[in-house]
Amino acid sequence: MRIHYQALVRLLSKVNRKIKLKFSNKLVVAKISLFFIVMCLLFSNVLPALTQAPTVLEIQERTIPIDAIKIRTGSEKMAFDNWSFELGLQGWEKTGTAFDSQPTQGNNVVMSRIRSLPLGGDYWQDVAYPIGYKGNYWIGTYENHPKDPHNPLGSIQGDEPTGTLVSQPFVLNHNFITFLIGGGDDIRNLKIELLEKVSAGGTITFSDGQYKEVAAIPATGRNSEVIRREWWNVANYEGKTIRIRIVDNSSKPWGHINIDDIQFTDIEPIAEKIGDAYYDLDAPIWGFVDMHTHLMAYLGFGKKLLHGAPDVGSIIPAGTQNCNLADKKATSIQEALGDDNSTHGKPQGLFDNPCGDFQRNFVIRALEIANEAQSQHGPNSLGYSDDPNKAFVSWPKFNDITHQQMWVNWIQRTYQGGLRVMVALAVNNKTLADGVNGDSPTDDKGSADLQIREIEEFVNRHNDFMEVATSPQQLRSIVRRNKLAVIIGVEIDNIGNFNQVSSLSQEMITEEIQRLYDNKVRYIFPIHVLDNKFGGTAVYQDIFNYSNKKEYGSFWDLSCADPSDGITKQIKGNIAVQFAGAFTGQDPFQNPPIPSCPKEIGHKNRKGLTPKGEFAIKEMMKRGMLIDIDHMSQESANQTLMIAESIPDGYPVNAGHNGFRSQGQQDEYGRTDAQLAKISTLGGMIGVGSGNNVSCEFLNKIRYGLNKMSGKQLAIGTDINGLVKAPRPRNASSDCSGSQVNYAEMPGGLNGLLTMAQTGPKKWNYNTEGVAHYGLIPDFLQDLKNIGMTPQERRSLFMSAEYFAQMWEKSLRISGNVK
Repeated sequence: MRIHYQALVRLLSKVNRKIKLKFSNKLVVAKISLFFIVMCLLFSNVLPALTQAPTVLEIQERTIPIDAIKIRTGSEKMAFDNWSFELGLQGWEKTGTAFDSQPTQGNNVVMSRIRSLPLGGDYWQDVAYPIGYKGNYWIGTYENHPKDPHNPLGSIQGDEPTGTLVSQPFVLNHNFITFLIGGGDDIRNLKIELLEKVSAGGTITFSDGQYKEVAAIPATGRNSEVIRREWWNVANYEGKTIRIRIVDNSSKPWGHINIDDIQFTDIEPIAEKIGDAYYDLDAPIWGFVDMHTHLMAYLGFGKKLLHGAPDVGSIIPAGTQNCNLADKKATSIQEALGDDNSTHGKPQGLFDNPCGDFQRNFVIRALEIANEAQSQHGPNSLGYSDDPNKAFVSWPKFNDITHQQMWVNWIQRTYQGGLRVMVALAVNNKTLADGVNGDSPTDDKGSADLQIREIEEFVNRHNDFMEVATSPQQLRSIVRRNKLAVIIGVEIDNIGNFNQVSSLSQEMITEEIQRLYDNKVRYIFPIHVLDNKFGGTAVYQDIFNYSNKKEYGSFWDLSCADPSDGITKQIKGNIAVQFAGAFTGQDPFQNPPIPSCPKEIGHKNRKGLTPKGEFAIKEMMKRGMLIDIDHMSQESANQTLMIAESIPDGYPVNAGHNGFRSQGQQDEYGRTDAQLAKISTLGGMIGVGSGNNVSCEFLNKIRYGLNKMSGKQLAIGTDINGLVKAPRPRNASSDCSGSQVNYAEMPGGLNGLLTMAQTGPKKWNYNTEGVAHYGLIPDFLQDLKNIGMTPQERRSLFMSAEYFAQMWEKSLRISGNVK
């Protein structure tokens, strides 16, 4: 059973009332009442411990009605107990036709009835929107989706029907009546009201006598389908016989009413106030999640591997813009996204680009070649320009991995397209930082600290549409206020620079994890692309074997995978990388030890979690941090999952930017079906990696992930700015069928017209340019809809903000069980 804060308040109020009946001493009663009020206030600060089911099997779309938790005394019994409509209309009397198809089952309201996304398109319009009802049923007189398999989701009866719905009579024994309400704004014709039984002078007659409306009590909607929390103070009517009536006497536009979750309590409800309306603290949120981005990656890797700042106000590192001598703040988009000659180009003489660097240019080009990425650098590598013939002709591109793809307006466009939660990760690799002759800090700890600070400052500069979330309550509040919630995280090889510590103690580990937590880090990778003091990394890219030797002190300890592992990727030596290691002081003639395996059998890392790694993971769990097992060796990942399973009720674990071995990602980095099953059961999330996918490939991965995750707990993980290519244009592929994306600038009849992404004079056409930058994610989603992504599949994606909040709430609740 899931217990919620509102349910706890109700339970405590009933216990308090029972005690009042037992004690006549007013001082005793006052002290006991004060105790219960304090208890309720205390519990209001530990909502995560009260709002999350212990396993994914109990993570319902909505909460169990509070009526499921009851303490009754003899004087409080009600024969009528169907206040949340879970029993249909049992115990209610209806007139007219408005309630003939009630109650409504499930999420029947689609997004197009809530609001329009400013970008246009139609990938979002038919997606069910969680309006905030409780349980499985609610009253919605516009809807026509009762418990009837013949009425498809989204069926409506419209505003024409009218009628009333009246409860059975009952004696009021509580101070407050609270309920959820939405629908049209018409206090005369659309309302929920209280009727008091009177001996004479009534205005309404029922079988048990006359009733009259209680003045100043009725509530109506506010022309919104989303239901808000309202309540009446009815202390003056205690002991009287009353009824509750729901009225729909309007056939005009917005002539309908939504009602659910009527409750009785002695304590005023606690809810979040947004504007002049109140919403339940656990009310569902809408929007999709990107579990893996690198907003400030250009400040990682010695500040020289990626070029371009994400906004005006961000740091322009020394030597990256007209050979500036020191770090400075960008004052214009021209400065932030200008050409990359200073950063990536070669010196052209004593006075022409003196900050250019041959070694850096060579290393960057080698990295791009290894990743089959575009490689354009130098004075003609043009980013922003006011000249239409020059604007962004070189970058960003979908296959470009070394230039900025997260300019603030591009983030905002994807937010406008439905993004509501974004994990922003600091990232670094010291070998690459040294290889490009980067500037300090090149170490993981210093680089991550810089990026964390800059992420927070960036978000604060743009708090008109985004805020940092450090708790699930904050996340819910941010999204309810229609903003983007940003979660700060770290994805670095060497947490705390511990590889350089010869005698690493538990106290040092605890101190570093707490330091990160105090710096607002909530999402964490215990292991990245190298082995570290916590455990072994997943082996899938040859280049990192050499980095492992430099930073950790040894090459990977490889073995041949078992056939059942589904790993076919074999690690090979790379002569070019091996000799490039000479730039960073490595022996270019030292070959890594690589065991010979049968043709269809790949390599995996023998190294699993170390005892210090097990300790570190538990320290992260004690703080409710969000742990990602991507990049862990198979042994490390499985051990982490075992730790999570060993904790009472199970601790959620995530995999935020990955693919599936059964779907072709047959290296140690890919997730196995067994790992997915455990992540699902624990209540964790997966983010489906979109790197270098075409839309139909990504849709196949989404469908596979949804199947393995019971249709939920799935998001996307773009890994944007993470040295990976973005989704490529579909017209460059022969394996996708279906329509292209139609734009308002290039009208067609295949989808609701989308407005093109534009920065300065440049407009991007996804059909030919793919996801050239982060702002083209909405176009990618439109393409997915056009090729057949169903409303239910898209609904699961747009519910990922809610699933993420639930996962985080459970992490905090279970954190107290970690020993």
